[in-house]
Amino acid sequence: MNKKQSVPFKTPRGVAKYPRLDQPYSWSDASNRNIPDPDGQFETKLVVPEKDAQPLINLIKEAIKEAGIKPKHIPYKPEIDKDTDEPTGNIEFTLKRYGKDTQGKPNKIAYFDSKGAMIKRDVDLTGGSVIICSGWVAISKQSARLNLKAIQVIKLIERSVEGFAPVDDEDAYVAEDDDSNNEFENEEEAHSGRPNF
Repeated sequence: MNKKQSVPFKTPRGVAKYPRLDQPYSWSDASNRNIPDPDGQFETKLVVPEKDAQPLINLIKEAIKEAGIKPKHIPYKPEIDKDTDEPTGNIEFTLKRYGKDTQGKPNKIAYFDSKGAMIKRDVDLTGGSVIICSGWVAISKQSARLNLKAIQVIKLIERSVEGFAPVDDEDAYVAEDDDSNNEFENEEEAHSGRPNF
């Protein structure tokens, strides 16, 4: 295999699909789902129109060619509509990052806003958010992988909490020192939202 095993990349803008970016996760057979795990991985799918996806596909193919391998796994595939089983015309990339670096220290993903400024608070990004990702294409004997380093958020959809309507009972509890009772909007979690690119 060629010594050149990693190539920097930046994706076109796309829609985050099933993001698990708040912390690393691993699959649990016992729970039949992904569960938080410091030794697991951050992961998101990125859905990009096929015409916009081609430069990144070409970059991945070139990295594979230079490495001189025939990987069993590549980090992209056509998106298939779950209702019709037909291609949507989009490409679905898979981006990952290990929860820990080679020294065993926790990894973090850097977030930037649409103007390129670093976001210093925690970002609870959910499906439907429009993002651009950067990182590097890593090549091994078995696979090509998109290692995620940073995310630029173009349109952020964060996890929401559904609030409650007021209760008018005379003896109902009211928190005197808390003025945040009505901060939450009645809004569904956006895990399958599909905004415009």
